This record gives sequence, structure tokens and C-alpha cells, in this order.
Amino acid sequence: MAILTRSPLSHQSMAVYQLLTRGKALTAKDIARDLGILPNAVHRSAGVLVELGLIGRCDARPVRFQIRPQKEAIQSYLLVSVNTFMKNFSHKEKDGASSNGARANLSISFINTRSQLLEMTNNDTKTACKSINHLVSGLELPAETILSLKKAVDRGVRLRFLVQNLDELDHVMIYNWKRMGLDVRHFPLLEARIIVFDSKIVYLTSYNPRKKEEAMGVRFSYPPIGRQMNELFERRWKISRPIKPKDL
Repeated sequence: MAILTRSPLSHQSMAVYQLLTRGKALTAKDIARDLGILPNAVHRSAGVLVELGLIGRCDARPVRFQIRPQKEAIQSYLLVSVNTFMKNFSHKEKDGASSNGARANLSISFINTRSQLLEMTNNDTKTACKSINHLVSGLELPAETILSLKKAVDRGVRLRFLVQNLDELDHVMIYNWKRMGLDVRHFPLLEARIIVFDSKIVYLTSYNPRKKEEAMGVRFSYPPIGRQMNELFERRWKISRPIKPKDL
């Protein structure tokens, strides 16, 4: 399973999850009745969601299922994704050794707020050497972040922004980004932020247009994941379109 490029959930598991987002703990019988499926099928579908950390299970009788808080669910899901990635792909780089012989150690840091995300990405921007690829919400960036991006461009780093939410943009901001040397395009809303530094460091964070200061997610420092996410960005970039004045 490639992280984020394909969902590990069946349509039935997704239906169970969507039903539980209403907030009420439900038994397998309740879910089966609402979805028109058998209770045994509910247990199979819910079991996948429990393993991914997206829902919880109360083992009292009868067993009830309930959605987990978003922050806990995101962190659990991302950790499962990392473990799956390591299991399926780590043999390609034996004992964590990269293709140039250097040892590639996995480092994971969790992110809880947008301000924390900005602080961490500013630090990584300062050390980027080749490329920084952003799948971003479209929110206006603070002066410190703009300055760090400008310095990266001056060092010869290639910066590309795939903007999801055109409603957050204005002519001045796009003009300033392009004048700095950023390549900016639009891609439809994915409700996620992805930032890749030099195909080595990856940020995966949530994006909620209604709560713009939220940025729950995780930072990976691991070249195999970096390359995987960079390939995802490249696919999105190829089918995106340049932003024109009429779009704003």
C-alpha cells in the first residue's frame, strides 16, 4: 500500500466510519440495520477501522463502536501507514541503507497547530538544497516564512506550490510569490497539506477550511517516504493548471 495514494478501506468500512461520525456509539446490530448489511460484515469492516486507530471498541456486551477524536485518529492512522510502508518497502534498502551507502534513519515528529507547522517548515526550508514542493491550503504566509522561502530561491532551490483553495488567494499574494521565483498552480481541494523537502523530509497535515489554524499531522525524515510523496506530488503537478488572474 502506497501511503495516501490509495485507501486501504473498503466502501463498506468507509460507510461504517461515516455512520459513526455522527458521534453516537453503536452496536454491530445498530450499524447493520442502518447500512442494510449483516452484523458479521459490520464486525469485519469495523475491525479494519479499529486496527487503523480510526474508531474504538467497547468490549462490554453488546460490543459498541465509537469514533475516536480526530487528533488521536490521525496520529494512529499515520503510524499504521508508516509501519505498512516499512514492512512492504524497507527490503529495497537493506538495513536502512540508502542507495549512496548512507544510513537512512526514520524520524517522526507530530504536529498539533499551524504555528508549530510553520516553525518546523521554516527550519527545514533553511537547509533545503534542491527542491521544496508544497501542496498548500492557500492561506497567506507570515513574513518569516516568506523570507525563508526567498532565501531558498536565492540559493537555487526550486519551489513549487500547488494551491487547493482559490478563495483564500488574492492578486497581490500570487504576484509576490511569482516575483520571488515560486512556480504556482491550482489543484482541487484534498483537505490535506503535503510538503516535501529534497525528496527526503515529508510533512503530512490535515487542512480544515472552517478551522484554518488547525494543522494536525506528522513530519517524516526518511528518504524512502520522501521519494514516495514526491512521486505523488509530481503526479498532481502534471494534471494541475497555472493560476490566472481571472481565477482570483
